Amino acid sequence: MKLGVYVASTLKHSYALKAQARAIHSACVYAGIKKPVVVIVCGSDDFFDEVGLEYEELFNGKAKVILIKKEEFFDCKKRKNYKNEVQLMIAQMRSIGTKKLLSEGCDRILSMDSDVLPKHNSIQCMLDTLNFDKGYYGVAQCPYPSQGGGAFLGGRGTPQRHILQNFEKKKRKIPKKLKEEEKKAKKDLELFIKNLEKNNVKVNEKTDKEIKDKHENLARIEKEIDSCPPKNNVFALNGKKWIRRGWFDYAYPAIGKGSVVPVDWVGFGCTMMTRETASMCDFSGYDGSGTEDLYIVFRRWYINNVNIANIAHCPSDHIVRDRSDNQKYIHVMTYHEDSGECVGHLRQSNLPWYGQDLSETFDPSNNGIHTKSEEEEEEEEDE
Repeated sequence: MKLGVYVASTLKHSYALKAQARAIHSACVYAGIKKPVVVIVCGSDDFFDEVGLEYEELFNGKAKVILIKKEEFFDCKKRKNYKNEVQLMIAQMRSIGTKKLLSEGCDRILSMDSDVLPKHNSIQCMLDTLNFDKGYYGVAQCPYPSQGGGAFLGGRGTPQRHILQNFEKKKRKIPKKLKEEEKKAKKDLELFIKNLEKNNVKVNEKTDKEIKDKHENLARIEKEIDSCPPKNNVFALNGKKWIRRGWFDYAYPAIGKGSVVPVDWVGFGCTMMTRETASMCDFSGYDGSGTEDLYIVFRRWYINNVNIANIAHCPSDHIVRDRSDNQKYIHVMTYHEDSGECVGHLRQSNLPWYGQDLSETFDPSNNGIHTKSEEEEEEEEDE
């Protein structure tokens, strides 16, 4: 069995790459893998040569380390996260990494985000999962917290709604004012379209923009509704009515140590594929709308009946940017509850980020505590 690992990164997102190299090395040692193929798809910055050298030294020159440096993969202030241009670039980087490992003859391909740290037993767990029942699963993920330290990635979804709601709208505490705002927005959109049809008005640049603006306004309101708190916790609501829920914490509440469960979607942050499944990772037709990983999940794997597993037994850590301070990083450590009635349950905790690079120095402001925005502070004062 030949293992290939690829990492895609721009310089802006390279802050955990050396620590990640050490984590991947530990995982390879635990799994008995001495000669992995490591592909780093990156910008043309000199720093990535240091990362390549880190891998070379860790594996005593036995690993095949390939740096694919492209000037096109640079950081640009105009590029905003999760916008089409950035998502397209990520898809291009993933495509290059996957195809290179396939051409190297790898049987198992591990996709890593540059800011995710796998546990020492991660590679062994993913290999074991892909061998389960003679290949029942084609994809295995060691789940990690979302950006900002939110819920764990992986859960239930459909081609129509990639990530299902954690809570139904009727089960949320929605302010009366917000309900009225949604009702008005829906009515405005319906009346506008109805009047266009009634008066035989052809859709032109002006009317198209008005329709788009009304759709965006409605989407904004619905997003706000989705963030409203539930009327009860997931256990109480499941007791009344079981529904498939989008994010891992809600799809499988109280899951944890020893568990491997099926999911409909995963991210590509710490995700292993068989050679066959990796060969399906064709991003043709992807325009950057939505995330590139979900495009593959539902446009390639879902229609080919690929089964996906989430390994709650082996979660990964995530090094995230503070949402209010772009220069501050937080180490979202994942673990299992070690005592009490909830022993073994999946957990996460915020720590200061220190990757143990030789150039690091102690910084008292690096405290692992999320910096609150002015809006959040005002909300707390109001409460």
